[in-house]
Amino acid sequence: MPRRCDTFRYDPGLPGHNEGFEAGATVGPGPGQSFLVDGRAATRLLGDGLVYDTSPFLEAVNLIGRPIAELAISLEVPDTDLRVQLFEVRQDGSYVFLCQDQMRAQYRYDDRHTVLVRPGEVDVYRFDRFPFVARTIAGGSTLRLVISPLGASVHQQRNRNSGDVVADETARDNRVASISVLVGSTASWVEIPLG
Repeated sequence: MPRRCDTFRYDPGLPGHNEGFEAGATVGPGPGQSFLVDGRAATRLLGDGLVYDTSPFLEAVNLIGRPIAELAISLEVPDTDLRVQLFEVRQDGSYVFLCQDQMRAQYRYDDRHTVLVRPGEVDVYRFDRFPFVARTIAGGSTLRLVISPLGASVHQQRNRNSGDVVADETARDNRVASISVLVGSTASWVEIPLG
C-alpha cells in the first residue's frame, strides 16, 4: 500500500464542538448506562479530524485487551492535544463507544519532560494508554478509529497550540494547527486485540 498523508486542521479559536464520550446526552441516557451514541461523536468533526473504518466483520469476534495506536504525525505548530477514539459501528447505524486515549504533543516522548514539536517534522506518537476493553463485536459491525483534537471539547483544557504553558495560554495565543497523519505501509498502525 503506498504511503499518503491525511490532514486535518484544529482552530482553537472556534467554540467547542467536537465532544468526546463525555458529551452527556449525545452519549447515552445516563450515568452507568450503555455507551450507545447517536453517531455525532464519531462523525461531526467539521473538518478537524480523521475517521478510519475496518471492513465489516463476517461473524462476531471478541475484543479483549488494550488497543495500541502508533501514528506517524507531522504538525505545523509547536504543540497540540490529540485524541484517538475507538467505536463499534453496528449494522443498524448505531455506534458504541469503546475507548479512547489522548496525548499532549510536547509530552510525546516522556510524561515528565516537555519537548516542543519541530513544525513539519514527522514524529511517532504512541497511544498505549487505552483502558482495557472486553466486548463482543457483532457480525456485520465495523470498528471505527477517530483521530481528532482534544481541545475542541468544552469539557477539556484547551491547548492554544503556541507551545507555551497551556494553563497560561489565552485566546491571543491561538495558532491554527495543521495535523498530518502518514498512513500506508508501516508508517502508522493500530493493534486491536481480537481473539
